[in-house]
Amino acid sequence: MKDMACNIETGLCKTTNDENIQPEIKVEEFIMDKDLELFYFTDPICSACYIFEDTLESFLNKYQHEFDYRVILGGLVPDENSFNDPRNGIFSSKDVAKHWLEFSEHFNVPINVSMWENDPMKSSLPPSYAFKVAELEDKAKANKFLKSLRIAVFKDGLNIERKDLILKLANEHGLNGKYIVDNMDTLGKKLFLEEITWMQKLGVKGFPALVIRNKDRYLSTAGIISSDTLEKFYARAKTLA
Repeated sequence: MKDMACNIETGLCKTTNDENIQPEIKVEEFIMDKDLELFYFTDPICSACYIFEDTLESFLNKYQHEFDYRVILGGLVPDENSFNDPRNGIFSSKDVAKHWLEFSEHFNVPINVSMWENDPMKSSLPPSYAFKVAELEDKAKANKFLKSLRIAVFKDGLNIERKDLILKLANEHGLNGKYIVDNMDTLGKKLFLEEITWMQKLGVKGFPALVIRNKDRYLSTAGIISSDTLEKFYARAKTLA
């Protein structure tokens, strides 16, 4: 079982072990076009990530031209046995709604929990696999597709495991939805497992998390942070080399 540990004060959802996800052992270095590279570690059904998204998006709109940007999905919920966060009273998927509402109230961000009542998800891996296939076609469109998946689950209360929904949202963003759906469980899974090794390599244990690589130096931060804190983090990262 993969246990979670979400802290409402820091806005960080950690994973305590990775038994249900066996990543590829070999880690290939990404080819960088710029000296700076920003890794964003997240998950499609990470409530803390949904809350942090507007802050991150504003930052990216301002600075993304200065660095390469990589989105790494970490597999927060590999299967239906992974809904286990005793600290927050989560022992099954039906307990997640209460936890999401607590995050919603604490950070004053509306979250729709009806999915857990009407059509509960069993895993966050299917939309993760779909995103990895979408990236092969167009990274910018894939990032918008990922955002639409998050909106679908957190705002509209929809189960984003559903392949018909994945197909629809992908097509809406100009992606080849049929190719994504047809290949997510094979090619998408392979790409996901290859890339998740970056979590271990960079010591990332939870979401949301940011790691900036400045040539061969690294700086990281995690949890829901303010725009001002994010700006300071980036300014410090630029001085590492």
